[in-house]
Amino acid sequence: MATAPKGKRLRRMTDIDRLAQQYNRSINELTGQYETSFSDYQKQVAQQMAPFEEAAAKYKAETLPTYERQMADYRARFGQYQAQLEDIQKTPSEMVNAPVRTAGRSGRVYTIGGREYGERALPEGYFIEAVVTGKADVRNRSGQVTGTRDITEDRLFRTRALPAFTEKAPTAPTSPTAPEVAAFDSSQFEQRRGQLQEEFGREVGERRAGKLAAVSRRSRRPMLQEA
Repeated sequence: MATAPKGKRLRRMTDIDRLAQQYNRSINELTGQYETSFSDYQKQVAQQMAPFEEAAAKYKAETLPTYERQMADYRARFGQYQAQLEDIQKTPSEMVNAPVRTAGRSGRVYTIGGREYGERALPEGYFIEAVVTGKADVRNRSGQVTGTRDITEDRLFRTRALPAFTEKAPTAPTSPTAPEVAAFDSSQFEQRRGQLQEEFGREVGERRAGKLAAVSRRSRRPMLQEA
């Protein structure tokens, strides 16, 4: 069988090597373009994110701690208010040490808030209630002690008003919102890489096919001469 000259075999191998080298150069160049484009993209993203990152840092260092302190103070005051309500529920009225005098048929007259009120015309929320001030012996006709009884005295009371809690809870601050950043578009680079791979594969395939065709022609040539 005829054998191709050594120089031609080397030339065909060199053609494929040259294609591979060219392909590698193209891939390296494309990679460099990709890295440059991606670096520019990262810079743009950093510029877009800078205001948000600054606002987020301020929110974390100043705004949120301030709100948390305000909220803690509010909860403390609200807790005091609830404790006061519970105390009023347990003791809904309290005794009032108001000046009092006797006024004939009007009975006792109390001075409340700088004004005098008869015990039958007390201001709203005030009332008279008998209070046990001691004990006394109960005796029978023979003077023997048979028991005890309560000694009471009318005292002035007032109903404890329920306090109002009008303070509103601090409004929670709104945390900064990150801007929407578009994803890096690498489609053009992927498309170009695919084209380079396709072209390289086609070129290599064509050269290999040409080599096989040449070998096939040389292998048939003696048979044709014999015919």
